[in-house]
Amino acid sequence: MEEVIINDCVRYCLKTGQLSRLDSVEQYINLDNLETAVLSYFIERDNTLITYDNLLSIWSSPVATENSLNRVISSLRKKFKQVGIAENLFINTSKKGYTFVGKLGTDDKAVPVPWKKWILSFSIVSLLVIAFNITIDWQDKVQQVPAIDMGEVRTSKLLEDADFKLDLAYNLANDRVAYSKKNIKDKYWYSEILDRYRGDRLRISLPNKNVRKNVWLTDNELVVRVYTEESCSIEKVTIDESYETFTFKTLFPCNPNSYASSLAKLDETRLLITDAKFNDTASDLYLGDTTTGEVTRIAINNDGGAGFYKVITHANSDLVALLSSSDGVTFRIDLVDSADNWKRIWTEYTKSNNYSVAWDGARLAFRNNKNGITIVTFNGTLEAQRINLPMLTPIHNISNASENSILLTSGQFAAQKLTYNDAVDSHLISNKANIHASVAVFLTDNDVLYVSTETGINQIWLYDHKARKNRQVSNFIEEQRIFNISVDEKNEFLAIEDNDGITLYRLNVYYSELEVLHTIKGRNPFFYQQTLGYADYSGQNSVIRAYDLASGADAELNIQGGLVGRTLDNKLYYSKRFQPGIWQYFHDNEDRLVLELPSSSYRWLLNDKHIVYQNDIGEYFEYNLEAGTVDSFQSETCVRPLTFKGKLCISGEPTESETSIIVLE
Repeated sequence: MEEVIINDCVRYCLKTGQLSRLDSVEQYINLDNLETAVLSYFIERDNTLITYDNLLSIWSSPVATENSLNRVISSLRKKFKQVGIAENLFINTSKKGYTFVGKLGTDDKAVPVPWKKWILSFSIVSLLVIAFNITIDWQDKVQQVPAIDMGEVRTSKLLEDADFKLDLAYNLANDRVAYSKKNIKDKYWYSEILDRYRGDRLRISLPNKNVRKNVWLTDNELVVRVYTEESCSIEKVTIDESYETFTFKTLFPCNPNSYASSLAKLDETRLLITDAKFNDTASDLYLGDTTTGEVTRIAINNDGGAGFYKVITHANSDLVALLSSSDGVTFRIDLVDSADNWKRIWTEYTKSNNYSVAWDGARLAFRNNKNGITIVTFNGTLEAQRINLPMLTPIHNISNASENSILLTSGQFAAQKLTYNDAVDSHLISNKANIHASVAVFLTDNDVLYVSTETGINQIWLYDHKARKNRQVSNFIEEQRIFNISVDEKNEFLAIEDNDGITLYRLNVYYSELEVLHTIKGRNPFFYQQTLGYADYSGQNSVIRAYDLASGADAELNIQGGLVGRTLDNKLYYSKRFQPGIWQYFHDNEDRLVLELPSSSYRWLLNDKHIVYQNDIGEYFEYNLEAGTVDSFQSETCVRPLTFKGKLCISGEPTESETSIIVLE
């Protein structure tokens, strides 16, 4: 049973999370991941009072509150109204919980649905197991496409700790898992190898260098990327038979300032490499011969932006998975044929950032737009079937393990506390998980706008420092990723950048309401001389433009190559897309290069005659605009600055990761 009829007029599909009217199946309303989980939980227990605690257990997240639940219930009520059910299906019992009172039935006749086989235990592992069992039915639909045998499903948690874990690579020959690891207090990444069954670990590291991007060559040979801000090399790590010692051998040089980089084994002597010339330039695909040291570029269009940031291969297929993004908002997954001039044979676009995908030569698994997992099965080069698996905890890596199994990392990858800092002390703004570290701005010395997920999705909040109180400003219904916010000098306008671009709002005098004024397809909003500045970024080129707040027309500002703009004392400074550095804008004269940056051209702030910037390993420096000198940025209270106002600072204090490595087979 995959569908249920509610109140004899609305169809709810548990598999897709969609509501539709019975008389109009082509028109439907999508539920997000939490809405789907909550509604399914209610339907399984219809006409039963469900306590707040039981409902909140669905989240598997420390940020879940009764407000989070109320937001989901409110959204469900609105979506039921959109499909024709105006009456309240969720009855609240004060201080206790909710009861779902909808009438349930099937297409055949209005009788109670046997929901016992749909019981969901909303932990990550059991969700996946049940989703596999109830959705896979490929043999009946597509001939010659094998189904995954989930008759005996086993799930194993291989590792759980407070370190970040990425770059998963499974060795089929000896059941060892390689991954990149870093504690929040560390400067550098290192690789670690875990024996799946014995639990033994081997740390692969070098002093004052990052070691990442693991790929297995043989059962005791691993290829990694070793880099600092000044140097980079692709190294072969040879491990002795006892798995206690190892040696490094340089295979190829690489570019140290390339974030969009990855490695994959094409065959016994050749590696696929993605690499870029500088930070924020598109990565190309290269072929490296491990016997000769020769590296050649493969002629395939990277579409600009980040370019190819991940490549995945499998020994049983000539098809190669390539991950790319031209704008940092939409992410592209391609299957290309390495035996046919790297021809693209399949493409998928997502709004969800996939650090990696699992590809076993016949099935491709990736994180979908609902933060679940989609598994696509191929018959040759043609897509034959796909299923969607709901997930209630964040997924950061998906990779292959053994046959018919998936390796993944899940859990809270990174959160942070926001602190309000003056010259002598710091005060906690919020200890909830604020997803984006750069999203905070001063309105006054006392009032701060910031983004928090306290109610379950990103909302704009106001912190009153004197009263030590927080209150919600926005009331967004749909989940959205907020990248930046900016306010003008008079605190009349607020610009918010999300996945769809920039929305300009008017703030009322109490900072309690947001009125939509205008939308712009742009990035990195800032206010400058009665205009809203932004980057018009196409993936290949970037131009800083401006929107006149008074006339509603385009302003004259046009800075070719500009990506990030900030203002100080009515002066405009900006950084460019392809040239690490900061320039000052002059209307009637040539712009002046103020500061050359080591690599990153976007992590910088302006404050009190200084430019504060961060290098690739997280160290902060400040450049004195008057003296022209550079010093380490040191503050006892503002350790990781997000925004300044004079001597005041908002700092982000990252919390430890809570991620696990899990194998499903």
